[in-house]
Amino acid sequence: MPPAMTIRDTTLQKESPILELKFKQLSIEGLLIKKIIYHTEGIVTIDITPKDAVSFDNVSLNVTNSFLSENYHLANGNIGLKNVKLMVHSVTTESSFLRKFNLSYDDGGQVEPYPKSEQEPLQP
Repeated sequence: MPPAMTIRDTTLQKESPILELKFKQLSIEGLLIKKIIYHTEGIVTIDITPKDAVSFDNVSLNVTNSFLSENYHLANGNIGLKNVKLMVHSVTTESSFLRKFNLSYDDGGQVEPYPKSEQEPLQP
């Protein structure tokens, strides 16, 4: 499914350019989900790390920034990506398989990639 550009509000910025990525089937190994919570006394970072591969069916990701370091072609004709970092603001999926995971939190912490400014355009 082709990506689409839209304008939406995020928690960090109003009317931010959003890249919507849609996948019929998505499988991820080594997934790290970071949730940043801003509160009056600072920042709390929650890390969710699945122990196994994660799969999604009919998933849509709303992204404000992306870093893709390497791609490759699989024998079945699909495209694979390695070392991907996405700043995702919304995820919707028909179904997902996330069986076992580790959960940790840290007072403070930072997240990468940082949102781009207007001078640094979104990289699809």
